[in-house]
Amino acid sequence: MKLCLGTVQFGMNYGIKKHPKPSYHDVMSMLDYATQNGIYAIDTARAYGDAEKLVGIFLEKRTIAREKLFLSSKMLPNTLDNVPEKNIESTILKNLTEQLKTLKTDYLNTYLFHTSAYAFKSNYIEALYNIKKKGL
Repeated sequence: MKLCLGTVQFGMNYGIKKHPKPSYHDVMSMLDYATQNGIYAIDTARAYGDAEKLVGIFLEKRTIAREKLFLSSKMLPNTLDNVPEKNIESTILKNLTEQLKTLKTDYLNTYLFHTSAYAFKSNYIEALYNIKKKGL
């Protein structure tokens, strides 16, 4: 069985009782423990408060080679709602580039829409495909 470590709790109070996010030290310890014990998939998102920033700090520490990790993130929800058709791809690229900078990496293994309705718009999918060809 393969597992993926979700990071929403790292960046914000989350859950049924809005459980408080863990300390910086605890987040780094959890990421270290997970990656040293066979969990190589990490899921984060721009909407998860400080989670991308914390994952970026972890990646910068280099306790595990980036190539060993499967890193996924998501665009901020509703980002494309009022974007003109001609600017869809550039808007996605701008958001992805900012997220890569925060995550301190030059690529993601998976980049997702956090707004499910976008997945039904062929021009949005085509824009993602064009960006994928750039190796980001």
